[in-house]
Amino acid sequence: MTINPPLSISSTTPLDVVSSQPILVLGSGFNPDMVATLDGNALSPMSITPTEFSFALPTGTDACNATLTLTNPCGLGASIQLIPPPIITSLSYDTGPAAGGGAIIIWGSGFGQNALAQVTFGNSQALVLGATANFVAAIVPAGVPGPVTVAVTPGSGCTLPATTTFTYF
Repeated sequence: MTINPPLSISSTTPLDVVSSQPILVLGSGFNPDMVATLDGNALSPMSITPTEFSFALPTGTDACNATLTLTNPCGLGASIQLIPPPIITSLSYDTGPAAGGGAIIIWGSGFGQNALAQVTFGNSQALVLGATANFVAAIVPAGVPGPVTVAVTPGSGCTLPATTTFTYF
């Protein structure tokens, strides 16, 4: 009888995922007989070692907020969100002139690993100066006095934006 160690998933990369792109999962207790699913749909592994598992994201799959589950033959498993939804934790300032034009930093998580993040203030697109997984630097667009929703849509292709409020004066 083979005793399988418990599975543990520590991370997935990259955080910006598109269809057919290889995804690397790091952890422990992986074995060639384990079952891998993404939101309940079976995955075909590209490679498996005791600490690494890789697969290609199936064409047409939305990886945003999808749950990857690995289960070994004895039924023990582990799960992780492939790309967690973005979250805004703070703005460098949350009020500004209706003329816009100021640089702003938006802190949070899940913004992607590149400068492809999109930022809107109400219905106005902000100019993104740079972005990482944890912050976006942008130029505040002009607006009308009052509160607007600030939305960051990550460069990962996720369609679920993170939101907070900014008030024009």
